[in-house]
Amino acid sequence: MASFKSADMHDFATDVVPMEHRRWHWLSIGNVLIGVATAMFFMAWGGELTQKFGGLTTILSMIIGTITIGGAGFLFALLGSRYGLSSNLLSREIYGRYGSAIATFIYAFNYVMFYAFEGAIMIAAIRLFLPGTPPWAIYVAFTVVMILLAVYGMKLMARFMWLTLPIYILGVILLFAFHPKLGTLSFAGWVGAGPHFGMAALGGAVATVFALITMSTQGADYGRMLKPGHIRIGSLALGFGVMFVTFCLVTLLGSYVGTSLGQTNPGKYFVTTLGGFGLFVVLITQIRINIVNMYSGSLAYSNTLGMVGVKDRAWIRSAAAMVVAVAGVLLIALGIFTHLLEVLTIEGLFIMAWGASVISYYWLTGRPGAQTPEIDPARLRGFEPIGMITLVISLVVSIPLELHVLGSDLSVLAPFINIMLALGLPAILYRWVPACRISNVQTIGAAS
Repeated sequence: MASFKSADMHDFATDVVPMEHRRWHWLSIGNVLIGVATAMFFMAWGGELTQKFGGLTTILSMIIGTITIGGAGFLFALLGSRYGLSSNLLSREIYGRYGSAIATFIYAFNYVMFYAFEGAIMIAAIRLFLPGTPPWAIYVAFTVVMILLAVYGMKLMARFMWLTLPIYILGVILLFAFHPKLGTLSFAGWVGAGPHFGMAALGGAVATVFALITMSTQGADYGRMLKPGHIRIGSLALGFGVMFVTFCLVTLLGSYVGTSLGQTNPGKYFVTTLGGFGLFVVLITQIRINIVNMYSGSLAYSNTLGMVGVKDRAWIRSAAAMVVAVAGVLLIALGIFTHLLEVLTIEGLFIMAWGASVISYYWLTGRPGAQTPEIDPARLRGFEPIGMITLVISLVVSIPLELHVLGSDLSVLAPFINIMLALGLPAILYRWVPACRISNVQTIGAAS
């Protein structure tokens, strides 16, 4: 294994994390991912879901999301922490050299979208408080700050998350203390808000929730840094623990606040209620989440850049971070926030198929066992049929269902059929179609 002088800068974006660098406490990594949960996006999303699908549907979809995405995050964290591999590197064996690059490129777009969503909330808050501020000045300042914070890796992120978490908690407490409408809506009024409960509505909400399966892959992206002795408890925390905080606490809090105020954009109601301190809370929380978005997106795009010939590890993740920043700012300028639920639903079907196929390949075919495949892409075909066939079939079947081609009643089945196909097809192809098997790989050891 080569040694790197700037391990903290690139955090082994394109390599296995050496055992001597797997030294992070599970609480520190968990706190970094709680930075995702505290994002204003989830408060806004909770309000949007309740307006579109209803309060009861939102609550049930959050419980389903905690169980399913939390479970996927637990499995990804186990794999990543045992073998020191990010989710992108785990996908190379099932998708091939170029297949994994293409899949990772699309998957990483999820982080660009969230980067844009969070940036749009922050910019709306700044312009509400300082209406004369030109948008381009905010874009430039926002981009520069994010790049400077994200490229320095896990150490800076962990410190920043510990220092800023109390600010978020204080902001939420003060919001309830000073806004006259908060606390007046009864539990029954909240649960009964919005459209009436129905299976079609639940299916639509669950499909939107499953779009966030990207959060499960962060179990591997961050869990690969766990101390060997923290693998089990760390995997539980990065999987079920983070999802519980995200869905059942923060998102449902946003659902309640949005229903109470008739306003789903927290960038507006924090500022109008708390003034300058509200703006400060919004800025801090958006910086917290977008550091993670940029870091995770840069990990994914690092592998894509590696596939197109960029080999300089010293700056590859920095270049990838700039790609995320520039693309995110373009999406903000195009107004992606107004299409939040629609974009998430379609992107979510792709992420579901991609993530579920990777988990299935490693856990249902017994591939990892005591070892894991060497990630050298030269040992793999350009496109491995197991992953590509699984992805195409899952999307060809589920997207028409989600778009109501066969009627609105069947749309509820789209995310479930998508996941079942993505979980089942890799095992079937591996066991009963010999031409799909991948045998020309070397192996490396794993942590226990």
